[in-house]
Amino acid sequence: MSNGLETTFRVLRETSNEAATFVLVAALDSPQAAIRESALAAILARRSASGCRAVVNRLHTLAERPRRIVYQHQEAMAEAIREAILSADEQACSNGCLAAAWFREYEVMPTLVHALESGSRYGEMLGRTLVETADSLCRDLADPNVDLRRGDPQLVRWRVLEDLERSVERFHLHQRAEIVTAFLLLVNRDNITLKRILLEPHHVAFAAVAEEFSQSASAGVVRLLLSFVDDPQAPSAALGMISRRCDERFLASLLHKLARESSPVQAHNLRRINSLAWIEDSLGIVAGLDEQAQHGAVRLFMGASVGRSYAFEIIKHLLLVGKPAGRRAAAEALADFRGAEANELVLLGLEHEDPYVQAALVSQLRSRGMPGALPRLLRLVDSPHDVVQKAVRDNLAEFSFARFLAAFDTLDAEVRRSTGLLVRKIDPQAIPLLAAELQSKLRIRRLRALEIAEAMDAVAAVERSIADLRFDQDIAVRTAAAAVLARSAAESHRRLPADSGLAGPEKSPADLGPLDVWPLPPPPHPNSFI
Repeated sequence: MSNGLETTFRVLRETSNEAATFVLVAALDSPQAAIRESALAAILARRSASGCRAVVNRLHTLAERPRRIVYQHQEAMAEAIREAILSADEQACSNGCLAAAWFREYEVMPTLVHALESGSRYGEMLGRTLVETADSLCRDLADPNVDLRRGDPQLVRWRVLEDLERSVERFHLHQRAEIVTAFLLLVNRDNITLKRILLEPHHVAFAAVAEEFSQSASAGVVRLLLSFVDDPQAPSAALGMISRRCDERFLASLLHKLARESSPVQAHNLRRINSLAWIEDSLGIVAGLDEQAQHGAVRLFMGASVGRSYAFEIIKHLLLVGKPAGRRAAAEALADFRGAEANELVLLGLEHEDPYVQAALVSQLRSRGMPGALPRLLRLVDSPHDVVQKAVRDNLAEFSFARFLAAFDTLDAEVRRSTGLLVRKIDPQAIPLLAAELQSKLRIRRLRALEIAEAMDAVAAVERSIADLRFDQDIAVRTAAAAVLARSAAESHRRLPADSGLAGPEKSPADLGPLDVWPLPPPPHPNSFI
């Protein structure tokens, strides 16, 4: 553009003479793109009402570059957008709706509501714009990084909600479902108007709210409906709407929520759900869910009052063929079921490669009274997975060194050895605690610790501590320590491999000492302290 034209447009932009606006509006229709764009920028900079109306009226004709210019000056367009929305001209109304949605001009939402209530012949277009604008505001409310230059979205919501609430109360007069949708997108579950509608089935807007809750795929409406699961005073109607929905996206949202959140209030509300519209197809539906949703399905079926048989079938299915998170949740939930079939599932699950499934089922073995539970637990002490080892030890907590130490003097020799071997295998603190006992200041405790070391077949593990006792000030302790070390050395000689030429006669497994060479430790004696 020539310097002369630049100067002309600068003068037209800066002059206070309103006649400049008419010149600039005429320039919007110039055949030359550079002139049209310069005129557009000048009009928007002047913030002239008539100029902004002219821009809105031409919005549908603007190319990409002019649209970017308009977008950069959108704050000047609010009043012109309101006038266009209320216009009797279809193209002007369409342009106003386009600008409202494009600029996310939330302040025009009351104008859209008024136009809808007034019975505008462009109601369908206005309704779409209202819902689209409300949905944009809903997303802004959930976005922590939202641009606040257009205002705090929370404050905008409260201003807009006043008009929406009043309009919802007049639903019988206008019958515009879009107003209900916009209301649900922006309201929270504690809103007095919403609660009153849900608690009064004869409310003029109840049917419209119920239909929206039952069918809407909008993330904002779904989020609002699901929030009632956490409401201490959740209306029965809301929980009923949740139970009747069976569309895939809603179920995924519900089950993901249940998988990641848990509370007493949520558990209480789940118990109030006594039916699910999709329960007859539940196995097929659950099979197609991702693992987090399968986890949520376990919580739903275990928490809702829909029948134990349905819950058990879900647990069984997920434990056998579910995805990792669902399978683990099913293993934990199986603890609530008894009987031969549940016991069989526990045994099958113990063979699973997932250590978290094994750990969950390990915790159930003894409480079920299943034959051979203790030997199974003892074999799993040597699992390569820490989580399984911990579960086993937690469930055999009575085999602790502290209890063994307290009862040691009351046990006979056979029980001391059988129980001591179990304690050594199960209690990871057994050896450190035994070493501490060997260093006790009390003579009687040191002597007893020497006996315990032999009973637990742990002499080699605490050999250094026992060796130190050969120099103990008490002769009885010195003598006992020397005797223990001598017996241990002789036992070690007998354990040498036969082909070494140093071993004694071949021994059976029952004669072997250390637990780590046993195929399985012996069961506790019936007179054990356990």
